[in-house]
Amino acid sequence: MLVLLPPSESKNVPPAGTRLSLPELSFPELTAARSEVIADLEQVSARADAHKVLKAPAAAQSLIDGNLRLRTAPAGPAAAIYSGVLFDAAGIDVSDPHADRILVFSALWGPLSIADVIAPYRLSAGTTLPNCGRIESYWRTLLMREMAGLGDGELVIDCRSAGYANMWTPPDPARHVGIRVERQVGDRRAVVSHHAKYLRGMLAGALAREAASPATAQDLADAARDLTRPPFRTTTGESIVDIEVRRGPKSTTLTFVALPDEERR
Repeated sequence: MLVLLPPSESKNVPPAGTRLSLPELSFPELTAARSEVIADLEQVSARADAHKVLKAPAAAQSLIDGNLRLRTAPAGPAAAIYSGVLFDAAGIDVSDPHADRILVFSALWGPLSIADVIAPYRLSAGTTLPNCGRIESYWRTLLMREMAGLGDGELVIDCRSAGYANMWTPPDPARHVGIRVERQVGDRRAVVSHHAKYLRGMLAGALAREAASPATAQDLADAARDLTRPPFRTTTGESIVDIEVRRGPKSTTLTFVALPDEERR
């Protein structure tokens, strides 16, 4: 089993002490690429139009300023740095039995273990930097060549959003399962971003803590059903009425189907 997560835009600031060490991150063969992205990001973050280039709100100024101090700023495990709906729902600890099977795909660092020590930053996959170009494309070109064997023979559970999913595609479509969440209203369905983050996080956290890993998409569906049995409700009160598994030519999709209470009456 390999679980792929996106990063979060929001970050926690760790206490002083530990510092970033690029060669000690997972996949040290990516050290040169990570250094290149850092240099490009530092250049942009020092500009007057940094907010515009990085597509960042004014509230993100502290993270943009932090981009200029990545090598010297306090750092911590990725599991503690990333925050927000998905990571709060996951509650993954580096000591969990399968924590080492969780990877975060970062626009700055590329793929990371959640135990990797990193500094807070601001950079998204859809950003275009002066030298590296569009970040998701920069990493895809590199990762599809350097990490072609990642996930071979494993069930790859993909909880990433689109930009981060574009950074790397698992090698075996038959064992690649994407996670979706849809809300059923009448005869129509719609994707709900907040629910997707929450349920992907819950699922990832449960898989990290379980003693046994799912070997097939059906095993994963069974785990998802166990996780969302009544009286489970989403954060806005919907129940999960079905777990669907759809097999396609490029991947399999597992879909949580959420139903508002008023639709059940």
